[in-house]
Amino acid sequence: MIEIRPATAHDAHDIASVHVTVWREAYHGVMPQAFLDALTPEARAEAWAERLADPEDETRTLVAVRGGQVVGFCTVGPSRLDAPDGYGELHAINILVTAQHQGLGRRLMGEAARALQSMGYTGLTLSVLRDSPAGRMFYESLGGTLSGRHNDDFGDFQLPAVEYRWADLNALLA
Repeated sequence: MIEIRPATAHDAHDIASVHVTVWREAYHGVMPQAFLDALTPEARAEAWAERLADPEDETRTLVAVRGGQVVGFCTVGPSRLDAPDGYGELHAINILVTAQHQGLGRRLMGEAARALQSMGYTGLTLSVLRDSPAGRMFYESLGGTLSGRHNDDFGDFQLPAVEYRWADLNALLA
C-alpha cells in the first residue's frame, strides 16, 4: 500500500534521493551525462530541506510512501510558465521505477490537482522535456492539451520542452 501525504523537512533526504535517481534514469541520453553524474542526493537534500522548512514558500510537496520509504513525490505551486490567470503549475513529479506502472502517477496527479484547488487555482500547466516520450505519453493519457513550446534552462545548457494544460482541475480528480 502506498500512502500520499504532505512532505515535511524530515523527508528532504528521501525526496532528494528519489529526485536524483529518477533524473539519472529518465534523462540518460537526453541530458549531458556530466550533468547527471554531478547530481547528488546530499546537495539536493540541502535545497529540499530549505524549501520544505520555509514558511514563505508558495509551493506544496506531496510524498508517496511505501513501507516507510519515499518512492515518489510531486510539487505544485504558482505557475512559472506563461499561463492564463487561475492556472497553477505542476513543478515536478518523480516516481522510482519500482513504483511505476501501478497507478501512482495518476494518484499523484489527482492529489496535485486537489492541492492546487485548495490554493485557489482552477487549471494546471506543466513543462516536460520534448524528448521525454514516456512523460509526454503519460500527460496525454490524462487528457493534457499541448499548449506551448520553450527551452528549459539548466544553467550550462538548454533543452527543448513542451507545455501541457488542463483547463479544469476536476478532470484530474475523476
